[in-house]
Amino acid sequence: VSKSGSIRECREALEELYEFLITHGIGNPNAIHSILDQFTDAGFTDQNFSEKQGGKH
Repeated sequence: VSKSGSIRECREALEELYEFLITHGIGNPNAIHSILDQFTDAGFTDQNFSEKQGGKH
């Protein structure tokens, strides 16, 4: 699994969690994609920063 693969796996898990919450009337369905996109962007930004620093998390 590539480093970006772990970010994608986390995003998929979050998508499943949000689908469960929305199905059960919990949360704002309009905010889901924005939150997931922000998570993904933050994950890739952090990954790129870590690679530039030569370290791992």
